[in-house]
Amino acid sequence: MKDFARQFARYRLWQLLLVGLLSLLLLELWQQSLNQGYRLLDEQGRKLSRQLAQQTALAFSSTLALDDHEQAELQAQRLMSNPALQAISVFNRHGEQIAFEHRFEISAGLQGFERQQAIAKLLAKHLPVIEPVRHANQGDVGYVRLRMNPEHHVQNLSAAYLAQAELLPIALLLSLVIGFLLARMLSVKRWQARSDNGSFEDEPQEETKEEAKEKGQEKA
Repeated sequence: MKDFARQFARYRLWQLLLVGLLSLLLLELWQQSLNQGYRLLDEQGRKLSRQLAQQTALAFSSTLALDDHEQAELQAQRLMSNPALQAISVFNRHGEQIAFEHRFEISAGLQGFERQQAIAKLLAKHLPVIEPVRHANQGDVGYVRLRMNPEHHVQNLSAAYLAQAELLPIALLLSLVIGFLLARMLSVKRWQARSDNGSFEDEPQEETKEEAKEKGQEKA
């Protein structure tokens, strides 16, 4: 019985080691899945930024075809309601800037050249996205230059992604617990089965000569 107990203890130890290795493997796979997901989110965010630039250029198509400066300014103000946009500059077919809007916070004490310098520094922190503006009849009528918040689309996409990703480790943990409980239950059943069958009893010793004679006399 002692030998079997030692063997059973070693068997359980190997089980625990195997569970530990599988747990580490699952965690590594989970981390790789998260990293790949973030890369996909970044690519999707860039695609959404490009689509926003194309939609903005399309919105100015008729306005730039008419070279309507006032309407261009009004449109730029309305478009700035989109939190993904940090600044928008509108240029006509001659390359002249006819509208400019931004959402940067500038100190009220800055005026003139100092204010322009402060805005220029803030603009430099965001890569420009330039999109040509085309009209169906007149062709190229100008272009727009957008400064976007690169984190806006990614944050919105990652919020939904993380909500799903947070459920994965919980599911893995539950599967490990279930597997551990099942393995323990089956091991206990095998232990009980072997105990009921007498597997734990000491092996019988060889019969002595006197015992053999007594059995022979009884049979006779």
